[in-house]
Amino acid sequence: LKGGVLQASATEFPKIAADTLPKCLRRGVQRWGDMVYMRRKDLGIWQRYTWNEVYDRVRAFCLGLINLGLQPGETVGIIGENTPELFWADFATLAAGAKMVCLYPDMTPDEMLYVLQHSEAVFLVAEDQEQVDKYLEIQSQLPSIRKVIYWDESGMWQYHDDILMEFDAVIETGRRSHSQNPDLFEQNIDSGRSD
Repeated sequence: LKGGVLQASATEFPKIAADTLPKCLRRGVQRWGDMVYMRRKDLGIWQRYTWNEVYDRVRAFCLGLINLGLQPGETVGIIGENTPELFWADFATLAAGAKMVCLYPDMTPDEMLYVLQHSEAVFLVAEDQEQVDKYLEIQSQLPSIRKVIYWDESGMWQYHDDILMEFDAVIETGRRSHSQNPDLFEQNIDSGRSD
């Protein structure tokens, strides 16, 4: 304590082992691989996801987005409840070197439009039919959106718009990409910087 202010030297603080969220995720996988990382109740039954399972899905979704044309520095909008898919999309976007912006699931179409336009989003990851319907209402004002990826397929069987894509289809695309280029995901994480 000096002059009433707490003073600390840089040597007193531990070195940060991971300076980005994807690096933190990878570090967690290295430490706790098969331990449960997240849980979610689905129809009354707890679904458990280990660190390894989450990492596999994040890697696949990241590589799927890259395969769909996501470039470093671009923006992905994500709208939905706090489900595992929302977090997987979040980590995947960051691992791709892109930015993400989360939208509240109760936003109106006009509010969505404002955020997606001002963030210059090129992809939208949406939970369900409700969120997709909001996007479709403002689609003509968002020509930069290349794909709308949804994770809850309920009610989506009647939609036949080429801009729409299932979350699991992106995962499968990413898994194929990983088999062809197994180092790309790790290279992307390594190139991430805290700034």
